[in-house]
Amino acid sequence: MEKNKMHLRHCILYEYQLGRKVPEASRNLQQIFGEDAITERTCRKWFNRFKTGDFDICDKQRSGRRSIVDDEKLKALVQQDPSLTAAQMAKKLNSTPSAVARHILKLGLVYNHAISSRRILRFRNRSKKNKKNLRNFF
Repeated sequence: MEKNKMHLRHCILYEYQLGRKVPEASRNLQQIFGEDAITERTCRKWFNRFKTGDFDICDKQRSGRRSIVDDEKLKALVQQDPSLTAAQMAKKLNSTPSAVARHILKLGLVYNHAISSRRILRFRNRSKKNKKNLRNFF
């Protein structure tokens, strides 16, 4: 987590402990950190959390499925055989092609069609164009 977020949350807690109201606290924080630093809604969320007695300023663990694709294994697989398709990689990684595609984007890997129409992955910087091309990967 960013240091700025943690610092801002400490300041929200401080404003709460001073007994300030949400609009006043958010205005104070915006004057100090800038208009885009915090919204009144975010400040209200933290005040409500503090009212319940939860003074932990760290993010809560979110529910949801954990990733089953290991990024290091995916990178190694791509370097070993760049001609594999997402479906073939998914089979080797015991995952789904869509999960592999998401991780390919996350890692900045992009495919290009070779002359033989095999899909080849190359390391490149991500861009909107690359994301669009990846949708056609399957």
